Amino acid sequence: MRCGALLPDGTDHFEADLGGAVLISDVGLVHSRNEDAVAVAVLDGSEAGSPPVGVAAVVCDGVSTVSRPEEAALSAVEAALDALLQGLSTGMSTRNNHLAAAATATRAVSALDTRGEVDPPACTYVATTLTESVGGPPDLAVSWIGDSRAYWLSRDPGRSEQLTEDDSPAADADRRALIKEVTAAGRPQEHGLTRCLGCGNADDPDMGRPHIFIRAIDRPGVLLLCSDGLWNELPSAQQLADIVFAADSQVVAVRALNSRALDPGGEDNITIVLIEVPAPVLIEVPATRGTTS
Repeated sequence: MRCGALLPDGTDHFEADLGGAVLISDVGLVHSRNEDAVAVAVLDGSEAGSPPVGVAAVVCDGVSTVSRPEEAALSAVEAALDALLQGLSTGMSTRNNHLAAAATATRAVSALDTRGEVDPPACTYVATTLTESVGGPPDLAVSWIGDSRAYWLSRDPGRSEQLTEDDSPAADADRRALIKEVTAAGRPQEHGLTRCLGCGNADDPDMGRPHIFIRAIDRPGVLLLCSDGLWNELPSAQQLADIVFAADSQVVAVRALNSRALDPGGEDNITIVLIEVPAPVLIEVPATRGTTS
């Protein structure tokens, strides 16, 4: 297993190529700190009792209007990745694994010392597991709370798509075909959130209940997870696909996406994970966990 985790405090720019996944996080050109966090594990399945070959990844974006958002994001990605890997190792069903991981991340954020703050730490959440079975198609699952996104990118025109739907006032209005004022953590926001980890009552059973998308993948493509620092500038799945498939490697692709998000002004933190599907089978490596700051 190969793992990578981004510590957001003081980390202006971070890149990692884990073989089955490539990731990048950038503070942008306006923010003074990176409030995003990302954790990824690439599973080689080489050890007895290890999970199937695949990838698990989590991206969280700290809510900038609350206290210590970077702590919320970091706590959530670490807790969720550990929970996803535990679920994979024990054979938990995909849906239950994602439910448990989101609940674990929610508890991790809620457990942070609020120090009497009016607006305690909070963050958005998107996670994925991509696992391969012998003789069968990869199993893709995405879960999310908030407005960090997942996209499926295809070389075939018209087959790229956004897999997630934002928990935001605009998205809610589109879904319900009505316009209403919605607040995030009690505050009206034009580009706000209707749900996030740490937003609302920690005792609410729905607070940590994610949306979940599961499908069997029957064709090659690229899975993209990102914070809104990317999709604010490049919201279209086809735009993203055009950039990714024009590059000669995933490393070049993730750097190109980051540059395109910075070009209009880099007004937000940018975090991107690219996972090639099906994920390549990795050579045997010792089971290690690395954290980089």
